[in-house]
Amino acid sequence: MVEIEVVNLWDIDIKGSCLGCLKCWGDDHRCVYHGKDGYLDFYYAKVKPADIIVRAGSIRDRYLSSRWRLYTDRSFATGYEPSMQGKQVGFIISGPLSQVPNIRQILEGITEVASANPVGFLTDEYGDSTTIDNSLHYLAGRLVRFAHTGYMQPWTFLGTGGMKVLNIRKIQKKIEFK
Repeated sequence: MVEIEVVNLWDIDIKGSCLGCLKCWGDDHRCVYHGKDGYLDFYYAKVKPADIIVRAGSIRDRYLSSRWRLYTDRSFATGYEPSMQGKQVGFIISGPLSQVPNIRQILEGITEVASANPVGFLTDEYGDSTTIDNSLHYLAGRLVRFAHTGYMQPWTFLGTGGMKVLNIRKIQKKIEFK
């Protein structure tokens, strides 16, 4: 039996966004928020062990919600480790995704830099409920199929460029992972 868990980002204790202090890249690799909120506990307990992750949100003011932004910013603290390697990630976005292509690029880039596979995007901007239901079924099928086969699509410029900018490969060799 497959266990599915839905987590609302508002239920995660996140005290603040990434400060850009790079303490997470220091000698002890600890975020400045370590032990002060529940983000890393959530990440290591729920995200890291998952094989498939579906991220859902609504477009607000040309991006996702402020809580989404906070969650995404904090993911930088885990960016130096390949903790998402081999995971399949799908996105369900409510709103005019085609009008804000940078959202898609940001999410694809973050996913690739985390060594996960961005499987696809679903939006409700087109079609009726039958079309959306069929699209959900198709996305779910791809997520499961790719998880079972271990499929990883080749990286795009977003993942390759992100890794080069952050020089993560060099840093990863110096770190013992949890």
